[in-house]
Amino acid sequence: MTEIRYCYEKQLKLNPALSGMVLVEFTVSATGRVTKSSTVRTTLNNSSVESCIHGKIMRWVFPKPKGQGKVNVKYPFTFKPG
Repeated sequence: MTEIRYCYEKQLKLNPALSGMVLVEFTVSATGRVTKSSTVRTTLNNSSVESCIHGKIMRWVFPKPKGQGKVNVKYPFTFKPG
């Protein structure tokens, strides 16, 4: 989460009132690596933060999912100053 917080705080310096939610969907492959990340919905409306979030998520590695398949995850990141 530190990586995601960095994405937000970098833009917060430019816009101290920046707040909102980014609902991200990402796919964890059978090897545990993230193969896809996209924004499902956003109220943050800041492409720099969203792009940064996706870049960080794409580097994440999870334990291999049980079975042989992939796992789709939806996760809401909520941001507010202070």
